[in-house]
Amino acid sequence: MKVYELAKELNLTNEEIIEKLQEIGSDVKHHMSVLDDDIIQKIKDSFNDNKELDLLKEKQALEERLAKMELLINSLTEQKEKTFTIVDNDFEFEEIPEIPMNKVIKVMSLFSGGLNLKTTNDGTAQVFRFEFIGQILPIIYSDLVKIVSNQRAFFEQGYCMILDKDVVKAHYLEDYYKKFIDGRVINNILEYDVDKIKEIFTNTTPVIQQSIIDMMVQKINNNEYVDKNKVTALNEVYGNDIFELANKLK
Repeated sequence: MKVYELAKELNLTNEEIIEKLQEIGSDVKHHMSVLDDDIIQKIKDSFNDNKELDLLKEKQALEERLAKMELLINSLTEQKEKTFTIVDNDFEFEEIPEIPMNKVIKVMSLFSGGLNLKTTNDGTAQVFRFEFIGQILPIIYSDLVKIVSNQRAFFEQGYCMILDKDVVKAHYLEDYYKKFIDGRVINNILEYDVDKIKEIFTNTTPVIQQSIIDMMVQKINNNEYVDKNKVTALNEVYGNDIFELANKLK
């Protein structure tokens, strides 16, 4: 039997067998060396007598587990680095503007119907009433803070529009406002060319889209002049016939 065959049988490495051979006085130094039966028995007895075989097996199993664990840790580390790469080590939080609580803030209605902004939902609420698209009311910032907290959806969906960039930023509304349009644009949308009308309507919020349609219906039913070609362009992006809708709502 050769050294590597004995190592395989005992579930040991070639080096561990050669080391043990040298301990018992053998000069074997190669895993291909042939061992006689007496040496083989001495090796087996040596491991069995002092339980070195069990210890070596446990050591080997532990080393295998540690190697697998190291591979797993390295894999997870690489995955984390790919997912959460830090680009700028000098990252700074964006500064939120300080706004005096007594500052007067202008708020514009973008809603076609009556709109009530309330500081609370109980009987103590202070109410700010808007009657038409484009109407602007002054609101003390301390009240506006309460209103935004109480009716935040109105400020996210386009029922109304805060006309102060610092306030918009302070309440994290900037992303929503990218789809908002001024009430004056809503009221005068037919002054734009066909392509611009389609672009404005398509890129705004559903609430503002409905305000545009409501305003258009009102103009038609009030017998105001409207450019039929431009209304037809609105029909295309709206998906319904505005003239027909106006006729139903007379």
